[in-house]
Amino acid sequence: MKRKLFSAQNRLPIFTAAIILAGFGCTPAPKPASPLQAPVDLNTTIGTLAEIYHFNALQVRGFGVAAGLNGTGSSECPPALRAELERYIRQQLPKARGISPRQFLDSPNTAVVEINGTIPPFAERKETFDLLVFPIDRAKTTSLDGGYVYTTPLKERSTLVRYDQYAKIFATAQGQLFRNTLDDENASQWYLLGGGIVENEASVSLILKKPSFEAANAIRNRINERFAPQTAAAISPAEISLKIPTRFQHQKERFLQMVLRLYLPNDELSVNRHIEQLVDNLTHQDNKLEAELGLEAAGKSVVDKLIPFLTSEDPAVRFHAARCMIHLGNEEALPTLEKFCRDTNSPYCIPALEAIGLTVRPRKSEPILLRAAENASIPVRLTAYKQLELIQSPAISRDLIADSFIIDRVFCGGRPLIYVFRADSPKIVLFGSPIHCKPDFFFQSDDSSILLNAKPEDKMIAVSRRHPARPRLIGPIYSGRELSLLIRTLGESADTSSNPRRQPGLAVPYQDIILLLKRLSENQLVNADFQAGPMTQAGSFLQNLTQSDR
Repeated sequence: MKRKLFSAQNRLPIFTAAIILAGFGCTPAPKPASPLQAPVDLNTTIGTLAEIYHFNALQVRGFGVAAGLNGTGSSECPPALRAELERYIRQQLPKARGISPRQFLDSPNTAVVEINGTIPPFAERKETFDLLVFPIDRAKTTSLDGGYVYTTPLKERSTLVRYDQYAKIFATAQGQLFRNTLDDENASQWYLLGGGIVENEASVSLILKKPSFEAANAIRNRINERFAPQTAAAISPAEISLKIPTRFQHQKERFLQMVLRLYLPNDELSVNRHIEQLVDNLTHQDNKLEAELGLEAAGKSVVDKLIPFLTSEDPAVRFHAARCMIHLGNEEALPTLEKFCRDTNSPYCIPALEAIGLTVRPRKSEPILLRAAENASIPVRLTAYKQLELIQSPAISRDLIADSFIIDRVFCGGRPLIYVFRADSPKIVLFGSPIHCKPDFFFQSDDSSILLNAKPEDKMIAVSRRHPARPRLIGPIYSGRELSLLIRTLGESADTSSNPRRQPGLAVPYQDIILLLKRLSENQLVNADFQAGPMTQAGSFLQNLTQSDR
């Protein structure tokens, strides 16, 4: 019977009461704001509201085949892995070659290897990195010297639990194996220098500490306004994806640090107050880099405020102000940075060279970098070389030898120097080219496998090699006396059918060539100093793992 209380007749008083209450101005209580629509204080920097999110350095692992081992390999391999490798070989090798995968793996000239490495943070597609390689059966595979690793897929180490497991491929590995022959540091390990190739684009995002449509849109708009359209895209109220602009490809960390320091308000009064605070921080706070990044993020409007600091008595203030101006495209600061480049005792010498190489037009930066390339300080010379390489200076002449390693000749003054890389990529840099061998020339390598000989009247050097897989001496092949020609003769492949213009060589591995160059310098058979770069640390994370974790 209670239902009758809500008959048409009984509803009239309720409806009338609602009209009366509305007439007196009473309104329903407001609903609480959604967290995504709650007001956000935008009078701050992006870094106050959001954090950078990206994939950290990613450990990868793969299993492949090393060939060309001259009888030092092994056929030993777990059955499940062998089945997977045989299947992979059938897919990868051209059928016309008629190679049996089983016979290929059973050969003493091949070995099944495990490959480990770390993809660096912010790595772009096709970027390279170093890898550690070791044979599956270390007891029966006596050496990987002279070997070449065929293309091998690399997957995330933490998720790879079975040989035949389907998993995303993050990188591939391939290239000539390298062992440190110059000293005892990791002398029994084999590596692929620059042999890892990243397969995926880097992914970088801003994650808002408190999701908000208003904040996400404001941050996206501010980033695109400061840098370029399409740099930022609001994926959701909590995430903004970032695309690193081309001009910051060699300064990814700096770009991301500037993004965090972007000031969101755009009214003139607030912006000027913010800039004045940053200028004050530049002169009075110890962390001047923090102020420099904030000022660069603010944009070209800060340049006029920085000009007076180019003559500051404080070298730190002068440097950070000058570098900020250079990065903002104002070359009025170039003379200030150039003075730092000339003072090799200054902690700002190398950062100044890097700033000039990255931002100043090549026509103006090249003379400064070439003067630095003549310096007695090897770190300064190396920094100058890397910047000259970056701007593709004609002062560097490059040759690729046997598709395995690079020779760069740097045409500059200063003491001749042979610098060899043992990380990032197999590369020999000759400062002060051309470098010539001495007239009266006789040399035999430590293991007696390489013989070099020339009399004073000879225009060419006779080069012979005792190959580990052949009983007879190979050669002599004749090389010019210029050092880069001798390196080419040693390292180039004997088979040049794919490129008839190449002069055939003796196919000496990179690791043996750099040891030979060290000995030539020590014995003063070339008028050049020798310096080896630091050893790669690829795969060092394995040292902290137990045997079961490996």
